[in-house]
Amino acid sequence: MRVLTSASPESEINRFAGGKGRNLFALTRAGIKVPPWAVVGADVCQEFLQNQGITDSLRKLLDEARIDNLADVSANARQLIASGSVTADLAAVIRTAYDQVGGAEVAVRSSGLAEDGQTLSFAGQFSTYLNVSGFESVLEHVRECWASAYSERSLHYRLSNGQPLDVAALAVVVQQFIPAEKSGVIFSANPVGDRRDEYLISSVYGLGEGLVSGAVDADTLVVSRDTGAVLDTIVGDKRDRYDAAERGRGLLAGTVPEQARKETSI
Repeated sequence: MRVLTSASPESEINRFAGGKGRNLFALTRAGIKVPPWAVVGADVCQEFLQNQGITDSLRKLLDEARIDNLADVSANARQLIASGSVTADLAAVIRTAYDQVGGAEVAVRSSGLAEDGQTLSFAGQFSTYLNVSGFESVLEHVRECWASAYSERSLHYRLSNGQPLDVAALAVVVQQFIPAEKSGVIFSANPVGDRRDEYLISSVYGLGEGLVSGAVDADTLVVSRDTGAVLDTIVGDKRDRYDAAERGRGLLAGTVPEQARKETSI
């Protein structure tokens, strides 16, 4: 069982860190500044499922899964994971990951082994939790990430894309939490029209939860890859924003002032 960091062998990152972990490893090795991170390897999840006798029960549930009964399959699978005990050895691995990034407020992020692949992204299929503080809370949210491999939407995604419903072990990224005033996403190719000569940038006030969930109507810029010129600007309504609650207790929703909504957040 392992905690993975930027100092880990690339072979172990590729085997156990999942998509987000692999990307963080690549960014860090490239010298790009990212918040400190560590990964609870997928083998830790696998060990949990096996030593609690959950693997065989999950396999039986998944063998019976159909599009019309995924809600029941998901509820039963998640209950199995919730009922298992995290052993002292497994808890020590998770504590090491938490301590590795400073032991304060963190993001706890699912990192699927098949995530960000060549054919399927699994984008938004697994859970992420922001502004988590304290080891017991981190431990519980790691378990919630493991359970999200069996959410109804993730099971539906796999079936709809012709993927087998195998027992899935997730890695979990534990990363220093940044209470951002503005957050954004940049696409290195514009997915609208598959324009590889353009960047697309989306941005909101506050944390990125409203952006990635689609809850906030974001600002959007289209930028020329060759010249850096702004080709198009769309000012979203941005009525709402999400910010960190006090003492690592998740997020709070708030309202953006009217004048700020009329201005771009980028």
